[in-house]
Amino acid sequence: MSEAGVDRVALARGVAVIVAILVPPVVFVRAMLGSESESPLWTLIPLAFVLGFTIGGIAAARRAPVAPVKHAALAGAIA
Repeated sequence: MSEAGVDRVALARGVAVIVAILVPPVVFVRAMLGSESESPLWTLIPLAFVLGFTIGGIAAARRAPVAPVKHAALAGAIA
């Protein structure tokens, strides 16, 4: 923990989880459909964002017993 009360390991873990959940669906849908498609598969992207930020925030919060909400919010902002 640094002087500012932020656990960098918790932040790194949260950001890594968020990015790991967000990137594969975006790359897959973009590669399969292109940017001009009207396919319903594009609905996977907002779902990935919701799940990614939720699960990544939980991962950061669990790792930081002091100020877990602060760590979850910072992980989301950094990602």
